Amino acid sequence: MEEEKAQEAAVSIDEEVEEEVSDELDILYTMLKQYVEENELGQQVYLSKAEEYVFIRFSDSVTFRGYSDILEQSGKEVLDVLAEGLMLVDEYVEEVIIAGHTAKVEYDKTDIDRSLSTNRANAVLKYLDDKHVIDSAKYLAIGYGLYSPIADNSTPDGRAKNRRVEIYISRKGYPISYTKKIQDAVNKNEDGDIEYQRNKYID
Repeated sequence: MEEEKAQEAAVSIDEEVEEEVSDELDILYTMLKQYVEENELGQQVYLSKAEEYVFIRFSDSVTFRGYSDILEQSGKEVLDVLAEGLMLVDEYVEEVIIAGHTAKVEYDKTDIDRSLSTNRANAVLKYLDDKHVIDSAKYLAIGYGLYSPIADNSTPDGRAKNRRVEIYISRKGYPISYTKKIQDAVNKNEDGDIEYQRNKYID
């Protein structure tokens, strides 16, 4: 009987911890949502959340202009709010994955889409990292180029939607860190044994 009560108490504690962790990530989402609403950025900044993540999508009009990889002031202001929120929930964050995207334009022969999207993701990463609000090892930048569209590239409106920066903030343990998977892969030899141990940045 006593053992059953102990187990029930343990389950109750686990649920409380789980709820607390979720609530902590909600702080970040709520801060961003409030900023977006107060500044009428609902058409330019999309937010969503689940138990395991907070997701942000910035349109090109907020973050960058034309073929530039220099952050606009409006983008910096939103990222300032994001940085403030990250500082508050650092211990619950697994990774901050920043993805840059461009749009396919038939008449454009410059062929810079991949590098531009990567440079933009890195510009966002550096801006956040320079604030020193979370461990630098938690950041990851990806450049998708024009290869992950969310709208029709044949229309101006569709291309505008495809030019974007997305940030995926995963909660500790959801998912397993991409960085950790890479570290595990490079640490092993052909037989799958640990060959050498690189510096460990993420638990």
